[in-house]
Amino acid sequence: MKEKHSMKPHDDIRPTAAHRWIEKAQRHYATAMLNHHHGGYRDTTCYFAHQTVEIGLKGFLVAKDIRFPRVHVLPQLLTLCVRADDDFRQFGDGCVALNRYYIEEKYPLDTPVDHTEQDVEEALKISGEILDFIKKKLSP
Repeated sequence: MKEKHSMKPHDDIRPTAAHRWIEKAQRHYATAMLNHHHGGYRDTTCYFAHQTVEIGLKGFLVAKDIRFPRVHVLPQLLTLCVRADDDFRQFGDGCVALNRYYIEEKYPLDTPVDHTEQDVEEALKISGEILDFIKKKLSP
């Protein structure tokens, strides 16, 4: 016979779950930075910058108990965050810029992607700013 586990009404797992999402986002950001500073591939750096923001936004949504679809589209995730906190609106352009670093960077295509150093620097700057913002929003 299986033992049933019930949560008490006052138990709230959201802070712990959100913390795990933010910790994963920080790891993606650290990976992007390490890759970039040690001569890694530019497309990989941009991909991890995108992942930083995707996981960070989802972490914020988890903390606010907001369901989100299984998507990787940053503007769509940002829209959900804006509904919870209008301060996220300032990252609209950044999310659009980073959103282009998902498909081409993750999957092999007929034409390889080649990002400039400026693209990489911008991706790292935007992802770092958004991650810092999310961490401040979720700090006690």
